[in-house]
Amino acid sequence: MVPRFSNFLPCDFFDMKNITSPIFMAISLIICNIIWVISIPVSKLLMSAISPLALSSWRLIIATTVLMAFVRKKDFPANFKLNWTDAWLMSAMGIVGCIGGPVLQYWATDLTLSSNIALLIGMETIFIVLFAALILHEKLKRGHLYSLAIALIGVIIINVDLKSLTLLESKYFFGNLLMLLSVVCYAFYLIFGKLLARRHWGSSTITALPFLAAIFLLVPASILFDYENFLRIADFNFLQVLSLFFLSVIATALCYLWWNFLLKHLTARQLSFSLYLQPILGPVVSFLFLGEVPIFSYYIGSALIIFAMYYEQRVTNVK
Repeated sequence: MVPRFSNFLPCDFFDMKNITSPIFMAISLIICNIIWVISIPVSKLLMSAISPLALSSWRLIIATTVLMAFVRKKDFPANFKLNWTDAWLMSAMGIVGCIGGPVLQYWATDLTLSSNIALLIGMETIFIVLFAALILHEKLKRGHLYSLAIALIGVIIINVDLKSLTLLESKYFFGNLLMLLSVVCYAFYLIFGKLLARRHWGSSTITALPFLAAIFLLVPASILFDYENFLRIADFNFLQVLSLFFLSVIATALCYLWWNFLLKHLTARQLSFSLYLQPILGPVVSFLFLGEVPIFSYYIGSALIIFAMYYEQRVTNVK
């Protein structure tokens, strides 16, 4: 008998007793965030050969193909019967997190610095804190609102053109705005996933099914409106194919699968803390891959955002 792929890693690891140890989860989240930071300049390099919409479509197709191999019967709720609430949450995850988030991020990556992308991803933690309080009823303190205000000031400073001191004339304004919208989409993706985890859906189904739903919307739209770019994958060289594999299989399928597995064991706020690594590592990776040197306002804005995230963490840890 040929063994099923789902009988191998990482599914078997999910049954190990030490898989949920704090040290293991912390290390794995660090690795995930390092991979996601690296994926930013990698996607920017791919954007020279393919459009954001087409790249999102192929990433979705490849990642979904891999993820479906991990779907297991025990990851469906007991006495499974799909209801409207579950269907709505799955569809929302697919539309907002698997389409809106990546498409907006790739579009933004084409219009702003990779270092800005990594920094703005750190804002996701702030949005998750708010959404978790409003939707998941996790406790929200006054300090969380202070941290959000400080972080928003940092975002504004990043976008201000220092010569004219105007927000709208910054050449990165539109790209940064798109990335901020993408961050909101990713925050909702985590919240919807947490709701499904509470409803006893397993990590493989929470990850794969929204991706599958998103395919039926994004891929036809890409073929209809961006047909030429959609076919450019046939002209990819080896390095571009390798980059697409990294984005689709490693940074998306495997990392998202693990991220959604941790939704069972951590609160949305706890899980979002690991995103703090991306603003710190982003400029380093962008400089090494693309030679990007951030402008002076970046350092001021980034200092405020990192301080806001640090302050938010301190507030959260105070009992």
